[in-house]
Amino acid sequence: MANWIIIYLALINFFGIYLFREETVPSKKWFSFSSGIAITYFFMYLLPSLNKRQARFVSIG
Repeated sequence: MANWIIIYLALINFFGIYLFREETVPSKKWFSFSSGIAITYFFMYLLPSLNKRQARFVSIG
């Protein structure tokens, strides 16, 4: 489930400029803010899972 959220946020980040007309978007600060949220969520999800896999790899080897 979390993987789909990450993919969805990344697609919004990359293609968000094409979703709205320039006149309807008051500021590009919202895109910057949403990008920061997406990146933060990505690392909050990725780093703990990498830590778990590293601990499992070290205990096996």
